[in-house]
Amino acid sequence: MNWENHPILKRVLYCVDHTVKLKVEDIVKPSKVSHFRYYRDGDFIYMTDKGFLFPIPLKDIEGDKATLHTEERTIMLMRWIRIHVENINSSNL
Repeated sequence: MNWENHPILKRVLYCVDHTVKLKVEDIVKPSKVSHFRYYRDGDFIYMTDKGFLFPIPLKDIEGDKATLHTEERTIMLMRWIRIHVENINSSNL
C-alpha cells in the first residue's frame, strides 16, 4: 500500500501540520466497515476500511452483554472513533 497517498493518513498529517482539527465525519462517512486488528493493554484495536486505527477499551464493554465482532459497521463504532478523534485533536503533536 502506498501510504503517501492514503486518504486518512493525508488528512491526519495535514491536520498535524496545519493545526486543523480532524473531523469524525472525515473518518466515518467514507468508511463502511471496521475490522478488529489486535488486543493490547486493555484495548481492542479496530481499523476502518480506510486505514484509521482506534481503540475500544475493554472496560467500556465489561459487564454489558455486548458482543464485538471481527467486522463491524463503522457507524456502529462511532462512539469510540469520536473519543479517539477528540484525544488526537486535544494532544500537542
